[in-house]
Amino acid sequence: MAQDTDSPQRDFVLQKGANYTFTVHVAANLTGHSFTLIGKPSHSSTTEVFNLLAESTITTSVQGQHTNIVCTFDDSVTSLMSAPQYGVYALQGTSASVTTRYSEGTFYVVP
Repeated sequence: MAQDTDSPQRDFVLQKGANYTFTVHVAANLTGHSFTLIGKPSHSSTTEVFNLLAESTITTSVQGQHTNIVCTFDDSVTSLMSAPQYGVYALQGTSASVTTRYSEGTFYVVP
């Protein structure tokens, strides 16, 4: 399942054991940023449900002053998640020691 968004607020459903991809469109050139996508049970929790860091799970493509950030959960990642469960996530980018949140919302993991 793949979804695109131009909105910084979005919610998504992950199926345990399935692949899932979503794209966040940002109206800025984010060349040189490194990205993380972190999901937690709640805003105040220090426990992580998922943490996508690697270039193989978050990729970017820059076209002028627009950047597409593509986040991919493969089945080996979602199969390790407990289901059912829900929580919150944040997609953040860092450049020159400055971190910016580009998308946030809730997620739900279904069996």
